[in-house]
Amino acid sequence: MLVLASAALVLAGLGALLRPSVGTTVVILPLGSAMVVAPVALSIPQKASDTSAVLKVGRVALSRFAVTAAHGAALTFDGMVDQARPTAPARALARLTNTARPASALLTRVRQTRRMIAL
Repeated sequence: MLVLASAALVLAGLGALLRPSVGTTVVILPLGSAMVVAPVALSIPQKASDTSAVLKVGRVALSRFAVTAAHGAALTFDGMVDQARPTAPARALARLTNTARPASALLTRVRQTRRMIAL
């Protein structure tokens, strides 16, 4: 609402610069007054200064304990990624899809793998 009023005020101001008249002043005066009165009427300054809930969340989220826990978790995940071998999935896929084996052996291997996963 305030954005639309400010856009209308800018357009009216441009019109007043291009063609100054009493009519443009009559349009700009109520819009300018509304831009001053509306935030106070909607108690926007009070809402902006009421940050106690945000401060409480910020104190917990940015506490030394939370930062230390997040850093430890990041180091743990980094360690897990370093231990993973990037060629392991490719080798497993090559074992399953080796064309030198007959199709029945491949199907047997797939069934065995599914049973192992189901356990």
